[in-house]
Amino acid sequence: MKNWILSSRLQLLVVVLFHTSTNL
Repeated sequence: MKNWILSSRLQLLVVVLFHTSTNL
């Protein structure tokens, strides 16, 4: 369960970073 939460958080972070980089 913990691993799943960690992976989901990492995925979200990657998506956010990708969106911010494209916006810049």
